[in-house]
Amino acid sequence: MENVRAYITKTTIAIAIILLCALVLRLYRLNTYDLWFDEQNTDLYTSENLIRAADLSGEKRLPLMLTNLKNDPHSSFYYLLVYLYSVLFGDGKSLRVLSVLFSLLSLGVFYKLSRVFFNRAVSLYALLIMAFNPFHIYYAQEARAYATASFFALLMVYLFMQALKTGKRFYWVCFPIASFFAIFADYFSAMLFVVSGLVLLFRRNRRYIEKWVLSLFAILIFFMFFQYILINQLRFVKGSFWLLAPSWSMLVFTWKFFSLGYSATGIQYQIGLSVFMVLFCCGAYSSYRSDKTNTLILLLFLFLPIMATFIVSKFGTPVYIHRQLIVFSPFFYLFLAKGTESIANKRVQIAAMICVVTLMTASLANYYRGWMFSHENQPGLFPGVLPKRSYGDLMAYLGREYKEGDLIAAADIQSYLMAFLHIIRNHEQYNYTPSEMFCFIAYPVALHPFDAQYLRIRELAETRIPAEEWKKTHIFSFFQNGGIGMDKIRLDNDNIKRIWLITSNWIKGTPFPTNAIMMRDYMSENFDKVLSKGKDGIRVELYTKKMN
Repeated sequence: MENVRAYITKTTIAIAIILLCALVLRLYRLNTYDLWFDEQNTDLYTSENLIRAADLSGEKRLPLMLTNLKNDPHSSFYYLLVYLYSVLFGDGKSLRVLSVLFSLLSLGVFYKLSRVFFNRAVSLYALLIMAFNPFHIYYAQEARAYATASFFALLMVYLFMQALKTGKRFYWVCFPIASFFAIFADYFSAMLFVVSGLVLLFRRNRRYIEKWVLSLFAILIFFMFFQYILINQLRFVKGSFWLLAPSWSMLVFTWKFFSLGYSATGIQYQIGLSVFMVLFCCGAYSSYRSDKTNTLILLLFLFLPIMATFIVSKFGTPVYIHRQLIVFSPFFYLFLAKGTESIANKRVQIAAMICVVTLMTASLANYYRGWMFSHENQPGLFPGVLPKRSYGDLMAYLGREYKEGDLIAAADIQSYLMAFLHIIRNHEQYNYTPSEMFCFIAYPVALHPFDAQYLRIRELAETRIPAEEWKKTHIFSFFQNGGIGMDKIRLDNDNIKRIWLITSNWIKGTPFPTNAIMMRDYMSENFDKVLSKGKDGIRVELYTKKMN
């Protein structure tokens, strides 16, 4: 008995040390960079910014929030959570702490889930891998839903497996609740629920089919209250989303990113993929020899959702994006841990784990210094993964230099959101009306469908701008009472003395969006450029009227 207690104590200490390391890794350099576009979008749902935007536009907070939600293809639960969190802890970079907390919670649930399938040694190895994994640390430091989704997805699967193992009513009651929150936090988690239904086809689990069907009905009833948002989000994804159909190479990169995140070098990826795949195969084989059914269950949870997403994206609506697949990656780590533990020689086993941790640590070192893997086909292989940026000093400069009679004009969606949040936070220090100081400037024909839909100007342009006018410049104001205002561009009126044009590209060194390029050409032709400042692919230019 004393030996058992000593072993449990050692396990507890090991878990505590791993979790402490995980916390340090997730807090280190947490606020080094400013919020990027997706995080800025999260910031729109904070209590403070909803109040500011509602007051300035004349809209009510709830309708404004619902409008934002239906024009955002991501799951809504996280945004509701952000709103509640912000009431107590504020907005901006503090939102990243929420992801840190859920990332740590997901580690705790992951360990509990691993114990359902494997022994303590395997579970500790799995916990260590996920704690040091650069892919999970990357999203633990982002004010986005992925860490939150990982927690609820793991909780859903854990409760399901416990329900199968014990048959207790408690787990069957909690399972649909956790499933609802998991799917509401990340729609991709719905595929884990589907897999749980397939697991019931195994002979030993068939007696629970009725309870699973009841869980399905409960989830559907929950989602009926959000059907307005869901239907509009589905239309958005089908008609305006920006993703392209994935390539087979993109599928290979999924396993590279699951293993080492986005900051490994080419050589590190090759070594890592080789080492991790050998351990994975060893783990799958060893697990299958000891428990065929549980191994098949884990393989279903890992592979079926990823392959289903790939096939739907390849031949239907493209939705394959690596960060959304994060909820499936823990099952990969379980097999890596089992493969490591299956090595008979203890020294070789420890050496294998040291190799895994060393590879992940090397990638983390690159991540912390701001380096990211680059590829000539980066948008096609890992879309939506952008280098971290620091633009706060540019916005601060704009604030210091802004004068009466100035107009701030954004020419792309990223610049718009950056300037929008800066202005609603700081407009009082300018002592001017935001509707008179800020606009989005565009040729409607040059806008990407996603940008037009997200900015809420697609319907406005289609109903109020004749087709022949789409190639002409227009300005869109976002602070009109009750909605968006629009007009043909009139930058030469007497009230406007100077124009600050803000443009940006998504990846440094790549071309700017079409509309941004066209608007900079337009400004250069019609106005005198007197100043230009740039940083990390973001450019602020000051124009004045041409001298006669």
